[in-house]
Amino acid sequence: LGTEAVCGVADLQSRAHPPLGKWLISSGIGIIGYEPVGWRVAAAIAGTLTVALCFILGRRLLASALDERGATIGAFAAAGLLATDFLHLVQSRIAMLDVFIVLFVVAAVTAIVLDRDRDRTVVRDDLIGRLTLGRPWRLVAGACLGAATATKWSGAYVGLALIGLVIAWEVAASRRRLVGSGWRAAWWDALRREALPTFIMLGLVPAAVYLVTYTGRMPGAVLAAPWEPGSVWRGIWDHQRAMLDFHTRLGGHH
Repeated sequence: LGTEAVCGVADLQSRAHPPLGKWLISSGIGIIGYEPVGWRVAAAIAGTLTVALCFILGRRLLASALDERGATIGAFAAAGLLATDFLHLVQSRIAMLDVFIVLFVVAAVTAIVLDRDRDRTVVRDDLIGRLTLGRPWRLVAGACLGAATATKWSGAYVGLALIGLVIAWEVAASRRRLVGSGWRAAWWDALRREALPTFIMLGLVPAAVYLVTYTGRMPGAVLAAPWEPGSVWRGIWDHQRAMLDFHTRLGGHH
């Protein structure tokens, strides 16, 4: 059934945000039906998964500073604070986009921490290693960054944090590897080894994920010049302009 038959909605109702969050909400409607549980089930799942990811992230971050028991207790505390946070509870039970951004952002940070902790002495020569340039978790982080941005543009802000963390951790790793070298040598070594993987995984991959979320949303020809009226690419571009106009010209307050 099309959206018009199920929901009575045949056209785009809002040009304020990209489509991924709306796709996720509509997935619950498609499975359960156009009723309150169907509207809210995707947000509830996202909020629950975020709590679980918060535990994993906390456990990983605290593992180097505390013993296993202390790290586990700290991770439980972090996840428990999120699980009982009133804003997170509300956002996890209503059909709005914000809880999906939080899920993808926490997932991106978790993936970038796992990338930091990879075994740098092992070079993966299998298919996954070659496809991801030896940085599979950085690829996951880039995909999550793209998904966060494809939910709301504000999700893109985390990209600056991810890139900053990668730079800091890779320079520090180069400094440890090049014993006796200075910071300039560590910076150059990190740039030589990590610039390309970082550009691809945290630059091109998010952009590709963002574009993929428009699949089936924009009518028109795919094999057409991007500037040609009626093409998919022109439709995507026009939607970006409409979103920008909405946010820059919005007046009043919530």
